[in-house]
Amino acid sequence: MSRIKNILHAGDNLINATFGGDPDASISARTGFHMASHHDPYWNRLGQIIDWGFAPIEDRHCLEAWENDQCEDYQDAERWDRIGLAVVVTPFCLVLGTVLRIRKWWQSL
Repeated sequence: MSRIKNILHAGDNLINATFGGDPDASISARTGFHMASHHDPYWNRLGQIIDWGFAPIEDRHCLEAWENDQCEDYQDAERWDRIGLAVVVTPFCLVLGTVLRIRKWWQSL
């Protein structure tokens, strides 16, 4: 499982860098920083989507990710970068959240 987590983390950093973020930071940490620092509806909504996806395994995923990695440079995103992030993150988190909820339900049987 460690290899899969490493690949997902590397992909996360790649996508973050592709859309104007620090290549050493995750999308979740970048989102958590902007949720905590600004009152920008875009980052708040993106954080809600990401947090929903990870809710079965972690509460407050974005803020936790940022709190665990505060030494990075968290840049805001230009309009097209914001659209790209939303287009990639939304379906991924919807699938992830659904799979994790089904897994949790299956394990409870």
